[in-house]
Amino acid sequence: MRFSLFAMLASLAFSHAGTFKGIEDPWSFDLNGNNADWMGNIPDNVHLSRLSIPGTHNSMTDKLDNSWIRSQNVPLKQQLTSGIRYFDISCRLKGHQRVYHGPADTGYSLGYFMYTMFDFLDAHPGETIILRIRKGGILEDTQAFLSDIDNYFISGSDFGDRAVNHIYSKGTDGITVVPTLGDVRGKIFILQDFTTSPAGRYGLDWDSPSVSSYGYKLSLGTLSLPLKWIEAKAHIKWAGLRTSNKLRITHTTASAGATPISIAAGTSSTLGMNGRLGKYLKKSEGNRIGIIAMDFPGQALVNHIVSLNDGYRDPQLTSPPSDGAAGATAGDFASDGQ
Repeated sequence: MRFSLFAMLASLAFSHAGTFKGIEDPWSFDLNGNNADWMGNIPDNVHLSRLSIPGTHNSMTDKLDNSWIRSQNVPLKQQLTSGIRYFDISCRLKGHQRVYHGPADTGYSLGYFMYTMFDFLDAHPGETIILRIRKGGILEDTQAFLSDIDNYFISGSDFGDRAVNHIYSKGTDGITVVPTLGDVRGKIFILQDFTTSPAGRYGLDWDSPSVSSYGYKLSLGTLSLPLKWIEAKAHIKWAGLRTSNKLRITHTTASAGATPISIAAGTSSTLGMNGRLGKYLKKSEGNRIGIIAMDFPGQALVNHIVSLNDGYRDPQLTSPPSDGAAGATAGDFASDGQ
């Protein structure tokens, strides 16, 4: 049997329960920042679609007080160093370039968010980040949003130049297929949940045939948890059985009718989605599960997902050293409340 450091770490993480807002759950809340380089010894020729990747849903909501819209309790830097590699944000760019969740400003600027990712990739160039970007606000004009995106990411500024170096692009040809890990090491691979011409100008279209996403919409509060898990598990199993290069993303998260924390961690009488996923992974035979977008994930859950990639690992490969890239950092944006 292949020795798995990540499986061992998952077992150690499971030895204690995370606690948040008075709720205790061994599969939630306790990301500890000890899994920053897990992609480093996976060969370059492995497609992202073949990997099992832990992610967060509404990734920048850790500052929000409203329990109906708060999905995370750990800030971005700690998510990154804990092994999270898929992120999900909505942006409103007109005049303020902020990260939103619905009508709520998360307290973070887009600059802080992107610079934090650039800094992480400079320090850990063997890793990649998958980022879903949505247009925030139903009433926000799409063309104005695209114009602001163009202006924000234009080269010639420090931010624009670092974006060019760190964001995976095919230029005017657009992105239509899922890349290999080698294609995107040290880069951000964007899933653009907004329309551009040409398609895939900033990243792979969210509605592309190369992407399959699942998120259970109907909710009767925690009463819907068993059905939600059945549907999510079916999508996860499909990711393990298929051999195509389709990127499969499963949301184990709340959409309406319940607080994210109650869906993630459950109640005294109902096991939450994080616990259901964790128990499933403990019995897993090593099949890949694609990208899992979670609310309030714990370190044991992340480590179990990461351990499913052990079959790809080459012990002769290590993460390349940092290139020491200079430039503005996330710290430069701390003064504006992030």
